[in-house]
Amino acid sequence: YTTFKFGWGPHETGWSLMLVGVVNVLMQGVLLKHVLKRISPQRLAVIGLCSSAFAYVAYGLAPQSWMLFVIIFLNMPAAATGATLQSMVSGAASAGVQGRTLGAVASLNSLMAVLAPVLGAGLLALVSAAPRGDIRLGLPFFAGGLIQGIAMLLAIWHFQRQRGLASTSISASSV
Repeated sequence: YTTFKFGWGPHETGWSLMLVGVVNVLMQGVLLKHVLKRISPQRLAVIGLCSSAFAYVAYGLAPQSWMLFVIIFLNMPAAATGATLQSMVSGAASAGVQGRTLGAVASLNSLMAVLAPVLGAGLLALVSAAPRGDIRLGLPFFAGGLIQGIAMLLAIWHFQRQRGLASTSISASSV
């Protein structure tokens, strides 16, 4: 994508991937425990998914390559999403099924690690003939943003449903 849209080579790509790594280490290794003292894991997961959805769209819309570095940094909440969701899944599973549950999550992650590049490359191939800087080159990122947006809406629905079930069971047990 960055080669087609901005003419990047390995040097620029390396710097951007290094920043992604730094942002992940900073969020997961330093900031996450402090953030979780202030907001719930559910809220952090939704914020991270929202941040990711907006970042994907912003990557696709960015008219200048330097903007990608800013987007990577501003997308820091997304770096907490995977760890936060995995922690919630782990906590929700009983001890007897926790290994199978986390194995299923790992399997889904592996499946997406195989499918996402194939789908993204296919979408990029559809628009790769567009001239450098053309907004259509962002199609793989727009698709990623849509998927993250759907995931965010599903998470909100799930957390609201959980909250409703919890308040119903509390009301029933207090009667």
